[in-house]
Amino acid sequence: FPHPLPIIDWIAIILQLLMDGLGIVGNIGLLCAITQKSPKSWRYSQSLFKLSRSLTGRWNGVQRFRSYKFLLTNAAIVDLTASFTCLLSIERMIPSPFGTAMVYLGPCTLISPLSCHIFHSIMMNAQTHSIYLVAASFFLSSLHPEEVRYHG
Repeated sequence: FPHPLPIIDWIAIILQLLMDGLGIVGNIGLLCAITQKSPKSWRYSQSLFKLSRSLTGRWNGVQRFRSYKFLLTNAAIVDLTASFTCLLSIERMIPSPFGTAMVYLGPCTLISPLSCHIFHSIMMNAQTHSIYLVAASFFLSSLHPEEVRYHG
């Protein structure tokens, strides 16, 4: 019979379950709000925004700006993926003089060690993509806000 988990592992598991569970519920709620409460006139096939240039070649700002719906949907799906894969891998990092050891405590241990590494890699890539989406949101909102118009 395996040894019982130390208390620090139980704390790590409980904290991961709480944070990832809240992330999953919150992102599902955001996806529901996006699909149920957004204007129906917005089409995914249209470009998110178009840039215009005057005859002099100078920046003329945003000509059309449909909505943040596409950006929010992408962010919610990416964050949902990150939360779900983090929930499956539940890792604990243990520093040592030789490096950092990753101890996986989640359900991925029932499948294989490789699946734990794959879930961890997916989670890390999704979190990086999420940071890029935040940067894109700030960029889009800073483009001449007086010229940004909502076309509902």
